[in-house]
This record gives sequence, C-alpha cells and structure tokens, in this order.
Amino acid sequence: MRKYSVIRNYKKFKKEYPHFIIFITCKDYYYTFDADAKIMMYIFNVHREDVSFRIEKNKFTYVLKVLLSNGLNVVLAGWKNSREYYSEKPNDYLKLKRKSKEQYHERQIYTS
Repeated sequence: MRKYSVIRNYKKFKKEYPHFIIFITCKDYYYTFDADAKIMMYIFNVHREDVSFRIEKNKFTYVLKVLLSNGLNVVLAGWKNSREYYSEKPNDYLKLKRKSKEQYHERQIYTS
C-alpha cells in the first residue's frame, strides 16, 4: 500500500481540474503547489523560494472568497473526495497564471 502523499494527490487532481486552484487537505492545513502556488503568492503578495503555499484550515473561507472574487475556480481535495467552488466571474486562471509566473521569475532574478 502506498503512503499518502500530498504532492501526488495534488498532481492527480490537477490533471482532472487543470484550470482550477487545487488545495489538498493534510492535517490542519491546505496545500497547493507549482503554478497554483505562484498564483497564490501573486494574489496575496507573498514571496517564497519553494513553489508551495500553505494556509490554515480556519482561513480557507477568507482565501476562497478572495480567489472567487478574482475569477478563479477552486477544488478542495482530501484523499478520498473533493469539493468544487465556482466563481461567478469568467475564469481568469490562465491570465493570472501568466502574470504570477512573470512576477515569480522577476523576484527570483531580483533577489539573486
């Protein structure tokens, strides 16, 4: 039996929902990675070297409201099931992905 892996679960759900922000639940936190983490850093004006983002479960409602108001759809996934949240705005995932990637690389160059 394979041990539960947050990143493996993230990648599984990302294949199913390529234009959603994916959060994976693990203990008292929700995690996201890769391009989704860059989008989170962009929206919340945070910079980290590694490409992951963690929020406390009790802050999810606030984060969800911010993401939905920015035109992002969200999936909250556990190891067995998931819940989808849809923005009333048109999906801006690809636009925000591009902007966040540019900002992330600019910060990497600037801090090097």
